[in-house]
Amino acid sequence: MENIRHKSLIRLLKWIVNLALVVEIALAVGVTLVLINIMYSEEDSLTSSYPITLIDDLSAYQIASENVELEQLTIYSESATIQFTSDSIGYYILKISDVIITFFLAIGITLLARKVFQSLEKNHPFTMENASRLRKIAFLLILFTPYSLIKGLIYRNYITNNISIEGKEFADSLIYYLGVFSNNFKQNEAWIDLNVNFQTLLIGAILLVIAEIFRIGVVMKEDNESII
Repeated sequence: MENIRHKSLIRLLKWIVNLALVVEIALAVGVTLVLINIMYSEEDSLTSSYPITLIDDLSAYQIASENVELEQLTIYSESATIQFTSDSIGYYILKISDVIITFFLAIGITLLARKVFQSLEKNHPFTMENASRLRKIAFLLILFTPYSLIKGLIYRNYITNNISIEGKEFADSLIYYLGVFSNNFKQNEAWIDLNVNFQTLLIGAILLVIAEIFRIGVVMKEDNESII
C-alpha cells in the first residue's frame, strides 16, 4: 500500500511538472505573439507601468516626454506608478526579449525538475546526474536576480531618457538597494523601483547547498557500495 501511494505521489508530481511545462511554453509563445501583434498594429500601443517613489504629493506634478512615440503619460498618486504607452520598436524588442529570457529560464528549470521526477519514478534518484540537475536549477534560480537587476536598469534608463517630471530629478535607484531608504530622499528626487528579485537568489542559494549535500550523499553511497 505504501509503495502504491509513493508511486501515485510521484506520478502526480510528474503530471504537475509536465502541466507547468506546457503552460510555460504556451504563455511564452502567446505573450510573444501578442507583443508582436501590438507592435505591427496601427491601432494598438503597448502600455507599461513602473513603480515610482516620490516623497510628496504626486498630483502637483506635470510629466512630459520629448519622445513623440510616448503618449498618455500619467502618474497615479495612490499607487505611486508611472504609466505610458509606447510605439517605439526598440521598446517592443526590449519587452519581447524580456519575455523570451524569463520564460527560457523558467522552462529550463521545469525541464530539469522533470528529469529529476522521472528518476524518482524509476526509483533511482540518488545519482550524480540528479545532483548536477539540482545545481543547474539552483544556478538558473540565482540568475533571475542579476537578470532582474539588469532589466530594471535598462527600463530605468529608458524611462529617465524619455520622461521628465516637473520639479523632479530621477535618482539612482541602486542606492536604494544599498541601504538608503525613503527617509534619505531629497525633495526633488524621484525613484524608479528596479524590482530586483532577491527571493530567487535566496531559494537558489538554499537549493545549491541541498545539491551539494545530495552530491556528497551520492559519493558516500557509491563508496559504501564499492566497499561491500
